[in-house]
Amino acid sequence: MDTDSTLTSVDNDPQLVNIAEDFFGKDVRIDLVLEDGAKWIDEYKGPGFDLIFADAWPGKYSHLDEVFSLLKVARI
Repeated sequence: MDTDSTLTSVDNDPQLVNIAEDFFGKDVRIDLVLEDGAKWIDEYKGPGFDLIFADAWPGKYSHLDEVFSLLKVARI
């Protein structure tokens, strides 16, 4: 990641979020969220994302349209 990049990671497992915080917790570019992915997707009101990597159920299938709406549209 360059200095202007940010990363948001959402997970509902406190142990995994704690491990990530141990590695990345002091990096202000990284937002580690402990929450159910579907709930987070439904409630997120922030800016769009350049890339979304969904490796869990919410976002892959059950919230596909909502996740697509969070992607920035590239203008070429």
